[in-house]
Amino acid sequence: MKLASILKSLSLTLALGSVMATPAQAFRLFTGEDLGIGAGGRPPTTPNSDAARDDFLNNLVPGVGTESFETSPVNLPPTLLYYNLPQPALGYYLGGVGVVTEVSPNNTDGSGRYPSTGNRFVTAPGDVNIRVLSATGPAQLAAFGFYATDIGDVEGNLTVTLRDASNTAIDSFALSDTTGNNRVESGGIRFFGVIAEENDPIFSRITITDETGGFDVFGIDDIVIAGLNQVDLQPETEPAPTPIPENSPLVGLFPIGLLVLCSIRQRQQNQRV
Repeated sequence: MKLASILKSLSLTLALGSVMATPAQAFRLFTGEDLGIGAGGRPPTTPNSDAARDDFLNNLVPGVGTESFETSPVNLPPTLLYYNLPQPALGYYLGGVGVVTEVSPNNTDGSGRYPSTGNRFVTAPGDVNIRVLSATGPAQLAAFGFYATDIGDVEGNLTVTLRDASNTAIDSFALSDTTGNNRVESGGIRFFGVIAEENDPIFSRITITDETGGFDVFGIDDIVIAGLNQVDLQPETEPAPTPIPENSPLVGLFPIGLLVLCSIRQRQQNQRV
């Protein structure tokens, strides 16, 4: 086989491989984490989680509501949650054992959990299930985001699952402390958000599940839920590729590799003759 034919075939293979290696994504993720300083205090600043939330909100239309639990009764489950959806809607917890907790400003509950804003949040020692209904049936949701505090410090592995009206899972996302399970990291905070990039799939239910069976008690605050016509996705910005200098040794590696391949193939053909 001629060298030109080999180069053409290899170039086509590489091009096809690069196309197939880029799967389509139905959801755009927004996540940021700030490490804790221990169970008794909050991080002085939370730039990573706040930046993720700002980015999330920037991809929604203005005026989308946030559930901060500041008007929810303390020490009771937050059974009724109202959202600023395109149609009248009611969200409520179907399961889980979360209760609204109140702490004084800049403090925690003593175990590393605290609100992201205000003084109240939901303490969730186990699974959390959110179902959103409209006046005509299950709501058509396209975005969901929230702050979580004190996750992963006792080997907890949280999973956020988006479900349709029949409770069938559409997609799921791992949400755990990325730095391990050392208790010194107690009190960390993370924002997690997801927005549908297309009209389908949309979801009506959200479950937040502790895969370890409820050992990792965590805090939830500032929940944002949005409908499809409240999404205003902005173009994603990708970093420009770093060019390889002309005098870099990497420039010569590709043709050398091709010559080696050609030599091996030629030897194999000679052996068959």
